[in-house]
Formats: sequence, structure tokens, C-alpha cells
Amino acid sequence: QTLMYYQGIINKKIKVSFREFKNNLARPSFTQDIQYQLESDGSAEIGFKGLRIKVINATNNNITYKVIKGYNKN
Repeated sequence: QTLMYYQGIINKKIKVSFREFKNNLARPSFTQDIQYQLESDGSAEIGFKGLRIKVINATNNNITYKVIKGYNKN
């Protein structure tokens, strides 16, 4: 199972972490911290392992998004 954690905005970039879990334990080698540039309207598109998310609005405390495509099952 892979989870996405939202960590807020830094310099007009949203910061997220992806963590893969196996048997309820985080797998350290399967953890990735990524920053995505926000567009001028505050939106962005996030991609990770086939996952595609359209960020509609983001603040330091909250994110509103729509899943465009789920994770690849490979």
C-alpha cells in the first residue's frame, strides 16, 4: 500500500511524501519526498507510480484534489 502525505506549501511549491507500507510498516527505501510547482491559479498536477492527481486548491493546512488515475498495479 502506498500513501501520500501532504506537507504544505514552500515557495509556491506543494510538498508531498509518498510512503510504501508492507505489513503495516513503512519501507524506508520506498519513501519519496517531492515538491511540485503550483501554477499561477494555485493548481498543480502530481504524478507518482502511475498515480495522477489534479490539485484544485492548496494551503499550508489543506489540499483539495481530484484523482485522475490510480496507481499502476504492476
